[in-house]
Parts: sequence; structure tokens; C-alpha cells
Amino acid sequence: MVASVTPTSATPSPRVLPAGSVSEEVTQAQNTDVKEIVRRDLETRTRAVVDSLYELAARAADVQDSRQLADCVLVDAGRNPDNHTRAFMNRLASENQYSLGQHTAIRAYRDELGDALSEAFPALTSSIQQEKESYS
Repeated sequence: MVASVTPTSATPSPRVLPAGSVSEEVTQAQNTDVKEIVRRDLETRTRAVVDSLYELAARAADVQDSRQLADCVLVDAGRNPDNHTRAFMNRLASENQYSLGQHTAIRAYRDELGDALSEAFPALTSSIQQEKESYS
């Protein structure tokens, strides 16, 4: 015999039996067992969620990366951390280019000074060349 399925659940619809029959007592016992199974499953899942939230809270205390913390603050404030990260990267690239310019200028000055000292003091030429090579 094929049991019908109600549209709101995937479990078979209960058969209608006369009141007081043995099958009615069995059906009630099965319903109680199903309710107990569902209750235990719900309790297990709830405990798993609570445990996961506890673990997340414990790990949040260990966050030491200021970048991650800054992103969390931005998200909490309702701002997009991607915009902040993009601005940070642009500023970083600008600062790196500025530092490279300073480094290049100082190296060029060192080379010019070394050449001028070599012309003025020919005895120091070998020492100046060694210093240039050690920093290149």
C-alpha cells in the first residue's frame, strides 16, 4: 500500500483509524519517538552553534593583526574595507616611489662626489672605487 504525502512535509500522512485501536497506540508511540528524535537533533545542532560562537569569540580575542582589526572596525562602522585597502595601497605605492627617488638621488650624489674626490685626490681613487662597489 502506498502512503500519501501531505504537501507540507515529506512524511507520509497518517492513516485514519477507529478510536481506541491498537494501531492508534502504536502511532502515538511513534509520534513521541519522532518528537524525541527531532528534539535531540535540535538540541545537538543548537549546542554545535553555541560551541562555534564560543570558539569564534575566543579566537577574536587572539586577533593581533592590526589590518584585520581595522577591517572589522570598518565593517562595523558600515564602510567598505575594499575602499580603505585601495587607498592604503595607493598611498603605500606613492611612499615607495618617493623613497626610491630619494635613494636614487643619494646614490647619484655619492657617485658624483666620489668622482670629484678621485679627481682632487688621485691617491684615494682605489679606496673610492672599492666603496662604490661595496654599496652597488
